[in-house]
Amino acid sequence: MAREDKVQNPDPQGMRQLVTGINCDPDPGIATQQWQDIQMHYGLRGNRLAYHAVQSFQGYEVPPSTAHEIGVKLATKLWGENYQVLVATHVDTDDIHNQFAINPVSFIGAEKFRNENAFYPRMRALSDELCKEYGLSIIDLPQSKKGKSYAEHKAEKEHLPTKRGMIREDVDAAIAQSQTYQQFLSCLQRMGYEVNTRGKYHKIRPIGDERFFRLRSLDHNEGAYTQEAIIQRILANEAPAKPSKRPQRKTLRVRPYPVLHGLQTTWFIYIFAAGPRRKSRPRSHHTVVLRKDAQRLRQRAAMCTLLFQRKITTLSQLAEYQLSLQQQIKEQSSQYRKTWEEKQREAIGQQVKQLRYELRLCKQIASENEEVSRQVHLKNQLEKHIVSRTISTPIR
Repeated sequence: MAREDKVQNPDPQGMRQLVTGINCDPDPGIATQQWQDIQMHYGLRGNRLAYHAVQSFQGYEVPPSTAHEIGVKLATKLWGENYQVLVATHVDTDDIHNQFAINPVSFIGAEKFRNENAFYPRMRALSDELCKEYGLSIIDLPQSKKGKSYAEHKAEKEHLPTKRGMIREDVDAAIAQSQTYQQFLSCLQRMGYEVNTRGKYHKIRPIGDERFFRLRSLDHNEGAYTQEAIIQRILANEAPAKPSKRPQRKTLRVRPYPVLHGLQTTWFIYIFAAGPRRKSRPRSHHTVVLRKDAQRLRQRAAMCTLLFQRKITTLSQLAEYQLSLQQQIKEQSSQYRKTWEEKQREAIGQQVKQLRYELRLCKQIASENEEVSRQVHLKNQLEKHIVSRTISTPIR
């Protein structure tokens, strides 16, 4: 039985909301105590006090009162016969949505609610049914049996690259460069992927990643990257033209780059590869890890700049510079404690801050240099493979 609705102001956020209690009091504090009493009564008090679910609506499509009415009907159909539920609808927000808190222990018997995978489609179907009754829009269900993860959904919403999206780009590039399915798999291996062809579905894993990705699951429309679909795309490729016996020479414009040595060369290539691409620059072939690292570009660019400014070319020089920084920090800190004039203390404090910043960069360079070197090596191997394919005769 649903209790009377009321409008309240919860302390944490100060947002007005409509609240209804189904088989319990609408006040969250009282309802929580009632849930604990039920759980203790049946000896099923665990670490989980309640389950949480959300029902969202499109913008200003529905007023809060109607949204709350729909939420109460949905909760009654899903849990009303056996469980206690709080239904809350926020009023002071543009994003109208219902929140459900469900006592996991039934009030009519020693039975716990099972949050199984099959429950979500049922909840979604009932929600769509109620929205249609009220003339509201619903989301068309894709053909895929598996939805996106929250991290992937958030990254796409913020227009950030996702690991699955970058792998899909590499697979598309490998398909475009191949004449047979075996060439396609070999191309993925050259790109830095581990290929697993055992079992019903072929899988690939980027270097440095812990899990494999099934090719068929790279797109949420699972028919686009099945083995049969990939083979059809490969067969549709045109055979590359044979290179002429005497290729024409191209005039190269040499840019005056600084002379680089050792660590400087490795980090400069890494920063250049991971940096933003101009529209006029052709698409480079980088590993998934290297493209993902582009999000940390600003921090690693500062490391590269430090190597140039301090003329550090080897790890031994880096270690020596770290020791000198530590000594300078020790001396400046001692001077700071002996100085009482405000301006001098402020100047010394800024110097110590800069020294500590450079010391952190040195430690990060030392810890990440092996991974950066590996990514640059993989990039070079990949580019050599791409170049060799463009000048070789296609395999029939």
